[in-house]
Amino acid sequence: MKMLYFLVGILLLISCSKGNKDNASPGSLKAKFVTAPTASNQRSVTNDGVVATLNIKSYNAKTGEVVFDKNPALGEWANNKLKLSVYKSDSPLFTLTFSSPTFSFVYNEPVIYFAGGSENKWYILDGYPQGIAINTVSSEPVQNGWREERDESVKAVQAQWNTFVNTLKEEGKYSEN
Repeated sequence: MKMLYFLVGILLLISCSKGNKDNASPGSLKAKFVTAPTASNQRSVTNDGVVATLNIKSYNAKTGEVVFDKNPALGEWANNKLKLSVYKSDSPLFTLTFSSPTFSFVYNEPVIYFAGGSENKWYILDGYPQGIAINTVSSEPVQNGWREERDESVKAVQAQWNTFVNTLKEEGKYSEN
């Protein structure tokens, strides 16, 4: 009988240690929101400019939506100086420029786009405005030759992007629907 309890206990420990996606380890991908110090935020920005460090919970390749383990409270830092640096372990992969619907800037480089509103949705897009998920094809024309420039910007980080995607797949955090 003692052996039965022992085996049941071992099985419970093993099943608990495997966990599920919600309890999975944070993984090796980190996202750091970084900003340049300004007169207004100088006291609250660390020496390296990091405002928030987050784990990436999931990424949808079709829409470009990225979900973080917690909602970043960016407040005063949500401006055109904000960047999102993506790391695998401690190695930098690429940096994205912050963008939102309130911006009037044109970015022909990969961006981290905050859709705004109460849903708190974030997207990695090939540019702003009229951005699309990286490595997807859009039938809609993009103004002023932006598509060519955006394609070149994505090509510049393609190897690092592939590392990002492969790591997400290995960690079960990548979807295509």
